Amino acid sequence: MVEAVMDVVVVIPGITGSTLVQRRGDRLVPVWAPSAGAVVNAVRSLGGSVRGLRLDRTPDDGPADDGIEPAGLVPDLHVIPGVWTANLGYSAIMSWLSSTFHVFEYDPKVPLADQHPVPNLVRFPYDWRLSNRYNALRLQQTVEPVLRAWQAQGEPYRQARLVLVCHSMGGLIARWYAEQLGGAEQVRAIVTVGTPHRGSLNALDSIVNGVRKGIGPLALDLTAAVRSFPSMYELLPAFQCVADSDGLIAPHQATLPNLDAQRARWAREQFHDRLHRNPTQDTAGYNLHTIVGIRQPTRATAVLDGQRLSFSDLIDGDDLGGDGTVSRLAATPPGVQLDGPTVHGVSEQHGFLQHHKHTFEQLYTALTGAKRVYLDGAANAARLGVRVDALHLTDEPITVAVTSSTDAVRLRATLTDEAGRPVASALLKREDRARFTASFAPPPEGGYRITVDRDGPSANPVRPVNAATLVWDADKMDPEAGRDG
Repeated sequence: MVEAVMDVVVVIPGITGSTLVQRRGDRLVPVWAPSAGAVVNAVRSLGGSVRGLRLDRTPDDGPADDGIEPAGLVPDLHVIPGVWTANLGYSAIMSWLSSTFHVFEYDPKVPLADQHPVPNLVRFPYDWRLSNRYNALRLQQTVEPVLRAWQAQGEPYRQARLVLVCHSMGGLIARWYAEQLGGAEQVRAIVTVGTPHRGSLNALDSIVNGVRKGIGPLALDLTAAVRSFPSMYELLPAFQCVADSDGLIAPHQATLPNLDAQRARWAREQFHDRLHRNPTQDTAGYNLHTIVGIRQPTRATAVLDGQRLSFSDLIDGDDLGGDGTVSRLAATPPGVQLDGPTVHGVSEQHGFLQHHKHTFEQLYTALTGAKRVYLDGAANAARLGVRVDALHLTDEPITVAVTSSTDAVRLRATLTDEAGRPVASALLKREDRARFTASFAPPPEGGYRITVDRDGPSANPVRPVNAATLVWDADKMDPEAGRDG
């Protein structure tokens, strides 16, 4: 049954989750616009304009002057190697919202006064290269007029507020808007899904180590571009995680190759520290629902080895896990206990959390105040942790490593292409009590999903986990890659 919703719902994607176009005269030219089944083509097309993504003269909290602007949410599987984790996109969550609630989607191309019915569902694409502070201001300018129009319908809409549904970095944008720009008065709830509230070591890796050389000339240009993004500096870990002679220190306190110390310090002090010490955080009047990935192998600390960082999943001897990109520690805001009542753990990878049924459960509660159970299966189902490299070359097998919360499982991994077609499956081999591995022969170039589940209905139940990888043919690099388009 489709249900009424009194509030305005806003969906804010993660980094790389918005399509980008560039205004050239009277034309809008796609810069980053993945479509279904074409993740490799999107990366190759990006190669033709990747130098244009670099932000040489943009202040750390302002707009760009290069004509690039956001256009929409990426619907399906997408990844930019070295920028962030593979992401399954936002078509499923948008479809769920539209099929579960009476919502009317906002069209930014039509004047708000001309939209009938009045909209109450907003997609908020943004230029993910730029500062979260700036994008929070854009969020305010976009959603508050929609909220006022919705409230102007009279009762029962007069008391409506915003419900911000945020994946990954989108949660930082939402919190800055609510806690620093006065948006808290307009917000009923913020739902963060895999948000790096305290940063991610993936950002540190991208800036210091750069993009893997295996993708050819594109790697050099991507590395330079990534190091110029204010957003990447705001994604640096805001906790002690870099090994020093005296223990662990925060990245902005360390001297590291390729890391601009001034920008790192600015991002820490002017972004994270201001969010962390915000006096209204506990009294803002909105509900914060925090959905975090758990049990997935996730970087927690780093040590400098020559001119490169190497990483460990351990911090102070503990493996806290996470979603494979954001550690469990970093996915909760300061002051929120890891096992607190507003924190909901999901055994899933970062780029798939927004599609997970448990996420839909929490969204339903945030929008209605009621509960609806979408997850099925035994309550004692085994929890899995899955490790798959994010990038493979076409001559490399795809190796899957799995840990289980119990050894009484029989597991199978399935490899699926971008069109949803099964390519191969493999029974996982037990390496020891609760560790398993499987390997797939090198598939053709493309984006692939790996799903680890129990081996048939007769096996003990598990909570399935998904991962994604990009298979890249380095010999097919577009000759235009690396040139300005």
